[in-house]
Amino acid sequence: MWLITGQNYHIGSSTTDSNELREKLNDLHWNRKQSLRQMARDLGIDRRTLGRLMGKLGVPTRSYDDTAKLRTKTNWITSDLLNELYWNRRLSSTQIGTVLGISSGYVSKLMETHHLPRRTTSEAGMKYQKSHFSGNILERAHMTGLRTGDLNVDIYGYQVRVATTTTHPAMWRLINSVFGAYGHVGKSAALSKGQFQWCVYCYLDRSFEFLLPKPQKIPRGILEDEDSFLSFLAGYIDAEGSFRIYRDDDTAAVSLRINSEDEQILRQIAQRLKSMGYHSRFALAAKGGRNSRYRRNLWTLGLFRKQEILDLIRRIPILHDEKVRTGKLVMKCGHQGWNEIRMELLELKSAIKNEVIHFTEEAESRYLKKHNGSLA
Repeated sequence: MWLITGQNYHIGSSTTDSNELREKLNDLHWNRKQSLRQMARDLGIDRRTLGRLMGKLGVPTRSYDDTAKLRTKTNWITSDLLNELYWNRRLSSTQIGTVLGISSGYVSKLMETHHLPRRTTSEAGMKYQKSHFSGNILERAHMTGLRTGDLNVDIYGYQVRVATTTTHPAMWRLINSVFGAYGHVGKSAALSKGQFQWCVYCYLDRSFEFLLPKPQKIPRGILEDEDSFLSFLAGYIDAEGSFRIYRDDDTAAVSLRINSEDEQILRQIAQRLKSMGYHSRFALAAKGGRNSRYRRNLWTLGLFRKQEILDLIRRIPILHDEKVRTGKLVMKCGHQGWNEIRMELLELKSAIKNEVIHFTEEAESRYLKKHNGSLA
């Protein structure tokens, strides 16, 4: 009697069972083009046992010529398809063979033919799934703005790694908001120049290679399309910008500033805003060099006309929640005086300060635990 694990086929118990199994094996081997290895795995039996079973039931196996002919019909298996199955869906060679109806060995040969790299041992053991970039041009513009300002991006194996260091939980939430749908966002405690902080990172697939080069100027396609430019500006403000609310007699005055060493980027932003009817001031904020805290010259771009700032806030999709909260308070300045806004401003500053304190304390605790209490 033959027993197929997971199947209700008992050879010798009845002619009906034998006929059903014969049809099943014929279908798998000849119609679905599965190899004996695939069939044995799916049926839960040894490959040699499967060979004897097929012989007993009179199910012929493919000859070498049959197999060669089958392989000549795989020109529809393109490099893009293999890349999608292997790198994006993270299937093994055996799983790909099952999907495509070929052996795992032939999958490996096809990958060699198409010059597709294989996963390293560490990559093969990746815990988290990754998703392809959506292709949305506004989302890409925002990511590009954020990368231009405050992200480190490099290649890690067959992945794209984005990372930044911060003491603000709002930045941690921002990275989650921007990249969380595409890969796992993690953070590790760090100590730099006596300051406990977090390194926030996310590993993405290779569809995010557009983030690798740090832009020296705003890409033309983004600069010429107004919606794309506003999305880029939002990302750049998320990284480098800040709102300020201050007293001007009895009124609540506001400003929007972007400080950066990216002179060309700021000049382009100033020129584009001018073409849209906004008035900004562009100037050198501090000299860079050996005796300066800055490696290069620090430049500043500022907007100070309240109504223009209010209008811009309505149009730019800022995601950094500290700046979102401050922006909402800025909007109230349009119809409230200083005395009415002062207490809310103090409460907001206090809330943000406490968040930063708790976040850095958590980083300190995690760091010391990891390093057994040592600051080395």
